[in-house]
Amino acid sequence: MTEKSNLVFLVYVLLAMIAVIGGYFIYQATYWSPWAFSDSAAYLSAARNFDSGNGLVIINSNGSITRMTEFAPLYPVILSILTGTDGNFIQTSRWIDIISFTASIFLVGLLVFSTTHDFLSAIIASVFMVFSPVMVDAFSGLMSEPLFILLMCMQIYLLWKYLNSPSTGYFFLLLIVTFLLPLTRYAGIVLVVSAGFLIILFDKSKSRRRFFKGLGFTIFGLLPIGLWFLDLYLVLDKVGGKRFTLDFSIIRSFFESLLSEYLVMRTWFPYFDVYDNSTINLFIEVFFSVLMALTLIFGVILVLRNRTSLQKQHRLFVLSCTLLIFYLAFIAFTHSITIPQIDIINRM
Repeated sequence: MTEKSNLVFLVYVLLAMIAVIGGYFIYQATYWSPWAFSDSAAYLSAARNFDSGNGLVIINSNGSITRMTEFAPLYPVILSILTGTDGNFIQTSRWIDIISFTASIFLVGLLVFSTTHDFLSAIIASVFMVFSPVMVDAFSGLMSEPLFILLMCMQIYLLWKYLNSPSTGYFFLLLIVTFLLPLTRYAGIVLVVSAGFLIILFDKSKSRRRFFKGLGFTIFGLLPIGLWFLDLYLVLDKVGGKRFTLDFSIIRSFFESLLSEYLVMRTWFPYFDVYDNSTINLFIEVFFSVLMALTLIFGVILVLRNRTSLQKQHRLFVLSCTLLIFYLAFIAFTHSITIPQIDIINRM
């Protein structure tokens, strides 16, 4: 083995070790079971009824039966398939959490190493994910987030590999993972659209072929969830358990939703709201907000200066920004038009 091969092998081994440590954290965090609330009860009920042959329905406390509409269908289906007859659904959910966190940590490190070829950056990215309270919390519940985040990491990695080394294999793997995303959580719709948009921007085909490839990717990626929505609408006159309204008030509501998103995201800043001191919290909020804004501004300037010969790092920046902007816009838009509205933190 060459020196470069030895380094790559060492990185893979270290990333795998860090990922296993992260999986052990979730194993300990879910010792008594994953955390759960009303949404978890809906997933669990739908999984049990699907396993019993009754379909994706929820049996309410009064004995009435409600079709599952507010949640995408894939998570309870997978929960049912993996658990089997007379199995323990909660333990299955726990192991989905553990495996999803382990695989996601490894993929994040692998993506960073693939784009930067920097050993230290890949290790830091994986370690940061292991010790992130937000990530540990997201991956320790009886919810669809762990599976969704894993699929999202897979999609971003495959999209990156396809855009830099186009192949039919990468393209179809990317398409399969992508159409599973909105079937796991409805927010995955934006990841389908943004991936199609990035294929139009960066695919190495000629411009006309590139456009139709990106468009076709988006259409096929949205087809499964589109059929699910169509069925819900024809039967229940609702989509995702909600009705929608479109009027001029949507503009004001959209910007209010963007502000609400920021108020949620600031709670993700390190040590924000940990100290019982408003001055410290304000300093933390301003510091990280300015840091993010400057990173975005200088990143855009760097990309524009090198737009005729974008390097891998520049493409990764554009990919990340596109996914983030599309996601925030999608959440704000759907939050603005749904009736009734729910707390935006439950959408993010």
